[in-house]
Amino acid sequence: MDKKRLPIGSAVSHAALMTGNIDDTSGWVAQSKESDLVIFECKSGAKPALLYRLFKSLRAISLTATLLPAIAIILLSLAQGLSLDVFTLSTALLAMLMLQVAVNVFNDVEDYLKLIDLPDSLGGSGVIQSGWLSASQMNRLAWVAFGLACLLALPAIIKAPEYVLICAALAGLGVLGYSGKPFRFKYRALGDVFVFLLCGPVLTLGVSIAATNTFDVSAVLLGVFFGLLACGILNANNINDIHVDSQSGAQTLASVLGFEKARWLQLSYYAVALISLLPLAWLLGGWLLLPWLVLPLIYKHISVLFKAQTCDQDSLAQIRFDAAKLHMALSVMTCLGLFIIT
Repeated sequence: MDKKRLPIGSAVSHAALMTGNIDDTSGWVAQSKESDLVIFECKSGAKPALLYRLFKSLRAISLTATLLPAIAIILLSLAQGLSLDVFTLSTALLAMLMLQVAVNVFNDVEDYLKLIDLPDSLGGSGVIQSGWLSASQMNRLAWVAFGLACLLALPAIIKAPEYVLICAALAGLGVLGYSGKPFRFKYRALGDVFVFLLCGPVLTLGVSIAATNTFDVSAVLLGVFFGLLACGILNANNINDIHVDSQSGAQTLASVLGFEKARWLQLSYYAVALISLLPLAWLLGGWLLLPWLVLPLIYKHISVLFKAQTCDQDSLAQIRFDAAKLHMALSVMTCLGLFIIT
């Protein structure tokens, strides 16, 4: 298989990373690093259908991190006897899904350009690394998703500008600045903060206002719960990538804390998330404690972490997926509790 070696950080290597083109031939993908060189290989095989490649690039399964909290807020509003503005709620929900698509794709591009996500890594959609779409094409896709999100957010902004504009501004800042210049929050150990806000209180409060045009403290409390669960997914990913991130000059909260303390951070996220349900259960009913039934799975997840000696141990290969499953299980149990209350 053809290989090319280009200096890391040079204009020619950046162009190759973005477009996949070297010496007027396409399909070149970064495979590995060697000292101060990046090694490219040419992917010349057949590609799947475009729709499949686009679907894969969206990381659709991750959209449950937005969809399930939104469903919980809808059930919360119904449990409180509030009427729903279906049109504004629908457009706001689609806007939030498009924002998550945008941040997913932007992040894939930036992690590839920084040589964090290469073919042997666990992160990202793998679309760029497979040569299915170039980083440039992915970047355009992210901007399309972001533009659609802005348009879809307009009904909610018009309906309640005093609240929704703040949520929209924070969401826009988080999406564009999470891994993109000039902020690069993710690479400056601020990713957890923005994931907590955007997958937590900002999301749930935004959906609540779009749905009912009311500021609901319960929606904020529910957002704290979901935000902490999302941080659990992010931290699990970052624990896997401590060495890779450190070598690439990217700082995450996990890499700053180190493996030992990052494990305690993971435990703290789930402990505080479960505790945050107590005031909601007191306000709305004991069925909101249903997520506590997932405690054995949380214990198993944390046990695997604390039994490992290093962050790249084989036993930790699945922790990011386990954290995603925990988010799903805890979210479904929360929605079930709200449905019963309704």
